[in-house]
Amino acid sequence: MSFLSPLFLAAASAALLPVLFHLVRRMRAREVPFSSLMFLQATPMERIRRRRLRDILLLALRMAMIVLLATAFARPYMIRESLPFIPQREDESVVILFDQSMSMQAGNTFDEALEALDQILAQSDGRDELALVGFAGEATQLVPLTRDRDLLQASIPALRPTSHATDLFPAFQLAEDILMEAQHASQRVVLISDLQQNGFSPSMAEYTLPDGVIFEPIKVGQDNRVNRYFDDFALTMRQRGETTVTRFDARHLALAAGDGISLVLGNRAADRKPAATPGLGSVTFQHTAPRAGLHQGYLALDRDDLDRDNRHYFTYAVASRPSVLAVAADRDAFFLRSAFALAEQSRFDFERGQRITGAALYRHDVVFVANAERLTQAQVAALRAFADRGGGVVLSFGDTLAPSDYGLEQLGTGHLEGVVHTGEDAFIGQVEAQHPIFASLAGSSALIRPKFRTYVQVTPATGSLVLGSYDNGDPFVIERRVGLGTVIVYTSSFSTGWTDLVLHELYVPLVHQIASYATTLTERPRQFTVGDAVPLYGTPGAAWDVSTPGSEVYKVVMDTTGTGLFRELHEPGHYTAVLGEDTYPFSVNTDSRESALTARSEGEVYAAIVGGIGEAAATPGEAAFSGEEAEQKHKLWRFAIIAVLGLFALETLLAHRNRKEQDAS
Repeated sequence: MSFLSPLFLAAASAALLPVLFHLVRRMRAREVPFSSLMFLQATPMERIRRRRLRDILLLALRMAMIVLLATAFARPYMIRESLPFIPQREDESVVILFDQSMSMQAGNTFDEALEALDQILAQSDGRDELALVGFAGEATQLVPLTRDRDLLQASIPALRPTSHATDLFPAFQLAEDILMEAQHASQRVVLISDLQQNGFSPSMAEYTLPDGVIFEPIKVGQDNRVNRYFDDFALTMRQRGETTVTRFDARHLALAAGDGISLVLGNRAADRKPAATPGLGSVTFQHTAPRAGLHQGYLALDRDDLDRDNRHYFTYAVASRPSVLAVAADRDAFFLRSAFALAEQSRFDFERGQRITGAALYRHDVVFVANAERLTQAQVAALRAFADRGGGVVLSFGDTLAPSDYGLEQLGTGHLEGVVHTGEDAFIGQVEAQHPIFASLAGSSALIRPKFRTYVQVTPATGSLVLGSYDNGDPFVIERRVGLGTVIVYTSSFSTGWTDLVLHELYVPLVHQIASYATTLTERPRQFTVGDAVPLYGTPGAAWDVSTPGSEVYKVVMDTTGTGLFRELHEPGHYTAVLGEDTYPFSVNTDSRESALTARSEGEVYAAIVGGIGEAAATPGEAAFSGEEAEQKHKLWRFAIIAVLGLFALETLLAHRNRKEQDAS
């Protein structure tokens, strides 16, 4: 038996007070001289003995009432294990949630979890039904509710540690769904986990178990675990002449000063540096790539108990300088060539062309169509196909413009209303400051200096984005994403015919920003995290073959829109997707949040899941319900009160009889 408020038991000592008072104030017989006793009647010795026994019984009853009252206020409850002879056990439906996240691989944590699972199965009653759920980022039901212990034992080998981060919410949601099919009213959820802090996603902040479901957290693994890992990573490239300098910046956690951090490119160790201090720190490596092409490698930390996150993989492409094609009138071509040639080491290869055909566009990344007289249907189709493949199309106007819509409607950007001659000069009014074209220019006084005498008025189509407008509200720059690329409409000219923009300091950075933005759209993302989905593109019905670091190959078939998602990112490393002659390598890393091994106690987890009611089980294997829950279930204090009332009635009866006999005598 246990008590919720054991301090009240001290009040039971008050039962000794009547005895103490009796001993202290005990009366002694005195000899009193008296005359003849012949006229007095002698009291029988049997009556004296009976009264003495009744007095002792009254004293015992009053002491028992005090003890029982103290016991009732102490709120007793029975522990099930202490009463094996009473058939008080109820058959249960139990869902076991088994943590398979990456942090469970630290040291012997996963083995401890398997031992805890074996112990639960061994101690469970054969009448109970059990279900087994494995979870990390997502939850999977391995075994439905069953009494078949052999089936449960056979499913244990399917429990393997993964590289996914912890998320408790899907596991508890699945447990609720399973218990809806339970056969027994008594239901329990058992969580076997290292109780990592990272597992409590924002969704868990508002979650509590349904009423009546018992929760038992079982913590495995060591407290205060430490781990080496990479917390953040950044890769930047800068062109220097014909070579590209790549910089790798990483934030990492070291266990001691001098821990090694290595840079590995391909299969060759390129550099190694020591950590300056223990704890979070940063490291920087640089590598010069003498040639264009694809490069892969990783940063590596010294080994520790959790080695899965000791590498950070990366893939990057060093491209030759982006190629810009200008199909433009003489004056516009001159100013565009000057803009791209002004820098000592231009980032772009500039070429002037005369024709707009698929073959002419294929070798370039961006095409400027400037001050062309008109665009034929074939030319518009060639530009549209070029943008679909990821190219950038920049359209501008000028004096040679013929009355036509310039193909804007076919390109999806809008409708050309006509040429506007401003009587008074127009100025740039507003720009989209967050867009990459204007992000470095917004707020600069250079934006308000250029004057525009003439421009074309364009009504943007649905889906087009106005990146900038004149002070009268007409669009200045319009963008429409087309396929993998973009079409950008600049409504004035790239020469002095309609504006003096080319004579201001804004001209060169604006042209460079437009070209840079258009070329970055063709760059595919190459860094992903375990659990992400990788977007793939191709013709409808085409299938990519994706190879994993474990040499598995998956097929991803494109849907009717020409897109598909590869979701099998289960391990860190280098992946390669192949579709015909198109090869798409990318790298996958673990979630750095999972590498921080800070954990909660069983009591904290119990309070978070149950909603803060009651007390958590102190140790694994202890009864999952709290003392308060058990006391509320048994309510033994009521029996103590009933016993007090019964003793009080008996004491009253005996005391009344004593008084009658005394009066009679």
